[in-house]
Amino acid sequence: MADLTPAIGVHTDLDFLDPATFDGGVPHPRLAELRAEAPIVWLEPPGGDPCWLVLGHPELIEVSKNPATFSSWERSCFPQDPRNDAELAQVRQMLLNMDPPEHTGFRRIVNRVFTPRMVRELQSSISAHARDVVGSIPDECDFVRQVGVEMSLRVLADVMGIPQNERHLLYGWTERLVGDGDIALGRDPRDFVAALMEMFEYAAIQTAARRAQPTDDVWSLVANAEVDGERLTAVELNRFFQLLATAGNETTRTLISAGFLMLSRHPDQMAWLREDVGGRIDAAVEEMLRFHSPIIQFRRTVTVDTVIGGQQLVVGDKVLLCYSAANRDPRVFDEPECFDITRDPNPHLAFGIGPHFCLGANLARVQARSLFTVLLSQPFALEVTGPPTGVRSVLIDGYHDIPVRKV
Repeated sequence: MADLTPAIGVHTDLDFLDPATFDGGVPHPRLAELRAEAPIVWLEPPGGDPCWLVLGHPELIEVSKNPATFSSWERSCFPQDPRNDAELAQVRQMLLNMDPPEHTGFRRIVNRVFTPRMVRELQSSISAHARDVVGSIPDECDFVRQVGVEMSLRVLADVMGIPQNERHLLYGWTERLVGDGDIALGRDPRDFVAALMEMFEYAAIQTAARRAQPTDDVWSLVANAEVDGERLTAVELNRFFQLLATAGNETTRTLISAGFLMLSRHPDQMAWLREDVGGRIDAAVEEMLRFHSPIIQFRRTVTVDTVIGGQQLVVGDKVLLCYSAANRDPRVFDEPECFDITRDPNPHLAFGIGPHFCLGANLARVQARSLFTVLLSQPFALEVTGPPTGVRSVLIDGYHDIPVRKV
């Protein structure tokens, strides 16, 4: 534990590693109180893991851009600690949990595909998927599954070269994995492991096919890539597939679903956006990302004694980067608690910053813009008919369902 300076106290009322903390959504009022005290605060919940919580926008940038001091590899980037050394060794094979220079070599593989040019080339197929998804909306449905999930899965299948009739396999695995998938969330850990094994077996089949006959999709690139003259190992390939499948699914569907809910709760802004969707959708999507960041937090571990936000941190300290809070820092955003799709500038950090900036950021933006452009151009509107059900997670600020009907 770091020595606390007189300027900051120990906060025992907030456990950011307990899914119950987020049952009613991210506790923004409490985070605003803590941020007013200091941009980085020390949490010491009874029975929970003590940690630093980074709430400030510039402080989060400082940590994110300094992987030598704030490591993803040391104890992984996931908020909760791996259960044992074997699990830690496994998750360290994921790109999310690497530090430079290893991270740089692996990221270069997919950087070749996730480029602005690739996104432009996908634009027509993404627009076609948006039209198909919106055109298939029934009179009553769950918006998350019918729209958010469908849109993200269709595009993800295209990008990864997976047949469209197999896209729901990705959804099934993600549902069983995301949200930690352990006893703390009331889930059977055996199902979590079973989902991983099913996903890895499928990845192995896809790898064998791409090595036998390379194609122009992301997985072909990964399967045939070399790092330091060697192809990726089976474990590395498994973790790459897991990252692409979960990140490409969860975050985009959350952006679309939460964005729709925000617009529904602000009908005046929804109406204003409908007047000129093409000219106003870019700013609207950025505000959706800022106001309801899909990723709540990631973790870093201090490797060198350092000072940030006026506080002394020591080797081994756990640091949680709260994107949800940083994106409402009043030092950066005017009236940060207001949802405002005209906001400009909007330097939010929903996709992170630094070495781990989200690879699929441009792709997610294009999907959201395309979907809302089509949806808000329809002669019908969608009305929310009941309370949404949130995902119980310390990582994803998403929804399981949002009941809607056409009006």
